[in-house]
Amino acid sequence: MATVEKADILTFVNDKQRQNYEIADILDEINLILKDLSRAAKWPDLYREDVTADRSELTEGDDAISFPTGLRILDFIVVNDGSNDGRPLTEISFRDWLKLREDETSSSYAEPKYFARRGKKWFPHPIPDGAYTGKYWYWRHHPVTEEETEDILFGDEFDQCIKYGVCAEVAKTHGRTEYINIWEPRYMAEKAKLTPEADRDITLAKYSDL
Repeated sequence: MATVEKADILTFVNDKQRQNYEIADILDEINLILKDLSRAAKWPDLYREDVTADRSELTEGDDAISFPTGLRILDFIVVNDGSNDGRPLTEISFRDWLKLREDETSSSYAEPKYFARRGKKWFPHPIPDGAYTGKYWYWRHHPVTEEETEDILFGDEFDQCIKYGVCAEVAKTHGRTEYINIWEPRYMAEKAKLTPEADRDITLAKYSDL
């Protein structure tokens, strides 16, 4: 899959605004657009599934585990006991998790079957009785790009959309109202065309504390 190239974004911005920027000059604007797009839908390009770097090691007695960095919308969590993956954990409310903890002792520790979430952590039930590995499937925010050649994860179908958006953001940075008026509406229209129908009305408030 071809991806969007920063060099092409730079060429586009310089051509449309008659400037001579370097990539380092527009990195902040590139990242703003990648972040904005990340929030718009469940983009397959940003889906993470069973990635080693995103696993958590659970030990006996762990009652709070951090979510992976960049998690936006969780699909499911699976725990592995060292040989087999269990079923996806069932989510319960944090209040219900607290009630279940009231009578819990170390003798009731076992393989987690449920979880509650609060802030940037999840809370297993039962509390693990030994070593487990937590695996995550989820939609994420686009990572911040810091290098000139660092990959943009969106495929080339986003090429025009990202160029329009970065052109608008660069214009905002430098107060060029005429270019904002040209490129921001084009970015919004292109983003709307790309957004999957099922995601156009999604509500993210539920996950805003992550």
